[in-house]
Amino acid sequence: NDAHMHGVGGRSRGRGQTMGGERNISGGEVSCMYIFLGQGNNPDEPHGGTLRMTGGKFTTTNGDRTDVGVKVADAVNRRGHVILDGGEAHLTRLFGWAGARCRGGSGIATFSADGGTIITPSAVSDLILDFDAAELGAKGLTVKADYACPISQSFADKPGAEGAGLLTLAGAGVKTLSPTNSTVSCLAVAGGTALFAPNANGQ
Repeated sequence: NDAHMHGVGGRSRGRGQTMGGERNISGGEVSCMYIFLGQGNNPDEPHGGTLRMTGGKFTTTNGDRTDVGVKVADAVNRRGHVILDGGEAHLTRLFGWAGARCRGGSGIATFSADGGTIITPSAVSDLILDFDAAELGAKGLTVKADYACPISQSFADKPGAEGAGLLTLAGAGVKTLSPTNSTVSCLAVAGGTALFAPNANGQ
């Protein structure tokens, strides 16, 4: 339902969402169990969907699905995009799925952040993973976790922010970075502990 995913003020709650087109959250509080961007059985989204956040608070509660959060490019030929340029996204997982080329799909899954924050409500198995491209701007992405929080996604600088892409790790938890190839330029540890797995290759 579009009304559940267009936040400008106040509160909105919904069940699980399958989405095409573009959904914007610029203020207020929006929550739902989970989101699938690019759902193969939805005839209204032949190309996938975009979730764009510039402000407010967005929460996935997972409901009866464990460790789902936001699934991007859910079907093999679908596309999905997540843009976090502000606000707080409270979730346990943000990941590309069957349509992602890195998973053998013919769609694409992309992520970018330039001022957004992800907050984890509990320990997670892997917070961000399986995006074909994940780019950070000069305002970057803040990950706040008071619990164990591995991040296996590789990041790069956004066009126009070369040498300035920023990943900030906050909260008391241990954040383990284990990408196969990471080229994000700037890493700030504002709280907790940052660990680097043997295959991490940050600059």
